[in-house]
Amino acid sequence: MFEDLSPPAQRFFSYLSNVPRWGNDKIINFFGKKEDIINIASYIELPNHRRYYMSFDLDYEGAAYIWVEENLPQPTITIINNQNAHATLHYELTTAVLLQIRGRDSYFSWRAKRYYDNVRESLRIRMDGDKGYAGFNTKNPLYKSPDGSKPKWKVYWYDKTYDLDYLNEFGSLTSGKKEIVDIDPNSRHMTLFNSCRKQAYSIVKDFTTFEGFNGAVHKVCNDFYSMHIQHIKKDHSFPQSEIDSIARSIANWTWSKRNDPHFSNYTKNKGIMNLQRTFTEKNSPEHLEEIKSNQQLGAYYAHDSRIEKTEEKIANAMNYLVSNEIQVTIPLLCQQTGLSKSTIYRYKNLIDSLDIK
Repeated sequence: MFEDLSPPAQRFFSYLSNVPRWGNDKIINFFGKKEDIINIASYIELPNHRRYYMSFDLDYEGAAYIWVEENLPQPTITIINNQNAHATLHYELTTAVLLQIRGRDSYFSWRAKRYYDNVRESLRIRMDGDKGYAGFNTKNPLYKSPDGSKPKWKVYWYDKTYDLDYLNEFGSLTSGKKEIVDIDPNSRHMTLFNSCRKQAYSIVKDFTTFEGFNGAVHKVCNDFYSMHIQHIKKDHSFPQSEIDSIARSIANWTWSKRNDPHFSNYTKNKGIMNLQRTFTEKNSPEHLEEIKSNQQLGAYYAHDSRIEKTEEKIANAMNYLVSNEIQVTIPLLCQQTGLSKSTIYRYKNLIDSLDIK
């Protein structure tokens, strides 16, 4: 049955979990073995532990051909709603992006997730896609009408996968300075506050009334939450009232300080470790002691950063090998990462712990 499918259709089926959620509208609340429901589920759940696709929901007529108009790569899967000509586009990724799973200790890279989010957002802007679409549920491209009537969807398959660097070349943010977002999953409030206050500092001079500035800050906070915070799963919710409270705090404080002659100091980069100067006299004993202390802190930071980068190289290499059905071996890991065998062996516990299937 499934052997007759095209290669991208076979991969789509293989990516689904063994027992996915499904339904006949956008509310999917049934479970079933994928072999049993793949042809009767008009909507189906994509895996929530990794991103195999970069997906976009386009709610306007003729959306299926926006990639032609915008000179973008052709999507791997194009699904058109026959009732309104809206479309869902899926770009299959050459290497899937791992996502965090609550309660599991598998390796997860926030840097890779942030890069994926930034590339996706830049393409969404070019295609005018639905900002609220998370990409975990989709119109099922393998759905078949049970009575043989006109199908719900028209589907086009294109046997092509893409890496993030290539897709990034087509985004709306490819020129100029890109936003580098520092996400702390253990502190959603501080992440939202610290990131959005910096944006508020940069735009406050553009406003002549507090009402206009306050509205802009609320939009910044809500947009940041939707893009970077909403997907983080915690035991307690993050209600709209808390977003509004943070936005009010940022807006009130920033507006009150906008004419302060020292306001520009609030936007200065203090360095990646944000070390502050405490001495009062240059070359004093306090100054020399502070230099020594900061050098030690810098060495610790560089060491930790080097470990993090090495772990990420190994995880990405394993992900690539497994995604391409290549047996993971030490020589291949060395080849993919550029690391020595001795370095790879030092991270054997990490390799054994990686939950990549």
